[in-house]
Amino acid sequence: MDAFKRRHPLLPVAWTPHWFRHSHATALLLAGVPEHVVQRRLGHRDIHTLMTTYAHVTEDAAMRAAADWKAVAVRWGAVA
Repeated sequence: MDAFKRRHPLLPVAWTPHWFRHSHATALLLAGVPEHVVQRRLGHRDIHTLMTTYAHVTEDAAMRAAADWKAVAVRWGAVA
């Protein structure tokens, strides 16, 4: 993990691979995947766990993310 972080110095200091799990769940919810499907994919026994963690994902958040995606990608160096 340390070597990976050295190769990607723009990652936040507290970054861990676990963040991919949150990104994946958020992307699924923003894409309209039903909550019970995301719950099973993440291995949560209770839908309440999913909803308390990801309930903040709204249509407005989806629109902001889509509108600002290029700016985010530019900061990551993914888009010139």
